[in-house]
Amino acid sequence: MMRRNNPDIRSAEEAVVQAGLDLKDSKASFSPTISISGSMTYMSEPLVGPVIMESSDILSQMGLGSYSDMASGYVTLYDGMENTMYMGTLSLTQPLITWGKLGKAVDLYKNILTAQSLRKDDTVAQNKAELRIRVWSMKYLEEMEGLVDEAMALSKELVDMAKSSYENGMILRQDWLEAEISSLEVEVKKAELDDNYSSLMEGLRSLIGDYSVSYSDFILPEDESFLYKYRESNLDDLILAATGEDSNNLKAIKNLIGAYTNQKTIADRSLYGIPDFALQAQLTYSSSRLPLIETGWKQNDNNSLNLSIGFKTTLWDGGKAINDVKRAQSNIRSAESQYDSALSQIRVAVTSNYNGMMKNIANIQYQSEKIQNLEMELENIRIGLSYGQNSVSDEKQKMLEIVEAKSNLLASKIALVQNVYTLDYLVGAEIL
Repeated sequence: MMRRNNPDIRSAEEAVVQAGLDLKDSKASFSPTISISGSMTYMSEPLVGPVIMESSDILSQMGLGSYSDMASGYVTLYDGMENTMYMGTLSLTQPLITWGKLGKAVDLYKNILTAQSLRKDDTVAQNKAELRIRVWSMKYLEEMEGLVDEAMALSKELVDMAKSSYENGMILRQDWLEAEISSLEVEVKKAELDDNYSSLMEGLRSLIGDYSVSYSDFILPEDESFLYKYRESNLDDLILAATGEDSNNLKAIKNLIGAYTNQKTIADRSLYGIPDFALQAQLTYSSSRLPLIETGWKQNDNNSLNLSIGFKTTLWDGGKAINDVKRAQSNIRSAESQYDSALSQIRVAVTSNYNGMMKNIANIQYQSEKIQNLEMELENIRIGLSYGQNSVSDEKQKMLEIVEAKSNLLASKIALVQNVYTLDYLVGAEIL
């Protein structure tokens, strides 16, 4: 669903499509450009009218003047132009010598297509990592919600006990207020948890492009072994893997540098006085009738074929060509700086998440052992309760401590999930 609906992925895919079309356009520049144009003109009064002469005049011009007196009448020598005129032109332009600029343009758009494809893959990987993080976080937040509900119930019981003890003069009012404050703190945590859960679900719906999904629509993961996949890994090895040749982000920037380098080559070869040569062929036709309709159109001198080789170069444009070279050089330096910045950010991200992972693993172990110890203490309190050595309030308070420790454990797992999946994304590992 995410691959199909996520707007970032769809936008990245369209960027790849557009880059592919640009590459096809650059390759098409090697092919000739063929165009055809035509027109039909209707003239109510043709430029050349009919030619009519008397018979005697014709005979006189032929040297037959003795017969001219016997001739009478008029002879139509030319009916005149027809009212219609058809004109057409078929032209072909083929680049001959461009000093390699067309080839460099193809290389430039290949770089851009590769960069856009890598960025699309990077966007998919980034969204996959975010998707997994949100699903696991949803699982742990759901468990935390049950713990918070249990904590609220325990806090309420402790408040009621404190109130009763205060009314019986067994504790101070301050002790009662402290119990109420603790209960309010649990309610605040409940509100924060609800807000986090709501934000998490909305982000998840936005990520997969379906705003109708709910918690029950997901099959939640169970195997937590992946949380410890990088525990034995070396930080330097992870940094090397994240900044190596397989990094989509870095490879995309490298291709961007290549594109700007080709852009500079094109600009260098477009400087003043460097001519481009092309062949142009033009076939024209003009007549009062269309070809194949006009009688004897092949014999009429109504068409012509012209072949020419031309060149074009810029002698001066106010310095724009020089600026194009400088602009390309600036783009190269900017992309190189972007590469260095990305390299630094990846190093920082790997280091931060690695250290966060180790801290959260240690905290999970600490909270797990703390829970075991608290449960043993609770068991001892219950034993003491049966002998009248402890109070119900002691039991409830210890149960509340256990709930808090379990909540802290789940919070550390949420943070650990974020660390591990972020490391997966950074080192280019398969996100499962």
